[in-house]
Amino acid sequence: KLLQRRRAAITIVMKTDNKYSTAIIIVLLMRRQGDTGLQKHVNNYANYLQNSHLDLDTKVVNPFAAGIVAYPALGLHRFIHFLNPSWAVGWHHYVPYLILKPVLKRHVREALRRSDRVVVQAQDPWSAKAATEAKRSLYVRDQKRVRVVLTVHFNRSQAEEWANKGRIQRGDATYRLLQRTEQISLSNVDRLVFVSRAMQAYLEEQFPFISSIPSKVVPNGVIPNSGSQGVNCRYSGDLISIGR
Repeated sequence: KLLQRRRAAITIVMKTDNKYSTAIIIVLLMRRQGDTGLQKHVNNYANYLQNSHLDLDTKVVNPFAAGIVAYPALGLHRFIHFLNPSWAVGWHHYVPYLILKPVLKRHVREALRRSDRVVVQAQDPWSAKAATEAKRSLYVRDQKRVRVVLTVHFNRSQAEEWANKGRIQRGDATYRLLQRTEQISLSNVDRLVFVSRAMQAYLEEQFPFISSIPSKVVPNGVIPNSGSQGVNCRYSGDLISIGR
């Protein structure tokens, strides 16, 4: 009976407190501010959504949202690097994922109270893993209102990227862990977004099941200067965005 009353109370709140048609939660393992292309992508995209005047509730969530208690665990990989660089890479992904899971579950539940539907846009495989697990923790009727989207920023594989840096060895435990997490995340999300057609073609060749998942190719771009309207530009041409 208590459980039935609780469900009824949640249903009432959801029906009377819907301020937005859609909530978008952008999720990443990294800090929001930094010098990587992924962080630039997240900030540009979040700013675009917040200034779009659409009926959207937009948030950016990462493990640092857990508060100051998360900082020692998140920073410990720098010290582990001196002992074993491969262990440090594993820690750098797995521990933030563990911290992110309960934080993301809370944000998804809060978003469901304020919105008709929730789109969780994960920017890496580990965030996608946390998002799909957060979705599965909901009641079945609420799961239907949540969609998990993975934006594929990595080049071929995160494992390959770290191996190219010399931080891990191809085939070691961390390399296999990163690859396995990518496959799990790719198979469990509801949508995929690729920033290049080349990466879409590569992954569809490696994992044929991806072709059955709805996807879009949205290349990274730039934000036009709104203050330059009506001003004749001195130069014109194409601007090409290049990642790794």
